Amino acid sequence: MLQDFVSSPRSIDPALFETIAKQVSKEHEKHGLKLAPIVLTVETAKIYNNIASRVVDMNDKAAVEAMIPVAIRELGERLKEAEAEPGTGKRLA
Repeated sequence: MLQDFVSSPRSIDPALFETIAKQVSKEHEKHGLKLAPIVLTVETAKIYNNIASRVVDMNDKAAVEAMIPVAIRELGERLKEAEAEPGTGKRLA
């Protein structure tokens, strides 16, 4: 798995990562969840990678910014599903 990342290096825009982190945190708060810092980092990385897989050029600010609400909405849907199925664990979201 680490080999995959080594073979395709990408720089992460810290400002974009921070923007996504704030949105991830807000979405979890809307569902009554408070994330530990390390979990927030992991969830933010997942959303960042989700966006990167859908956008042709991560330097295309408009395209990236357009995908953030889509990815966050999908996160919210996963959190709702996890809430609706108690006992399945929030980690699945």
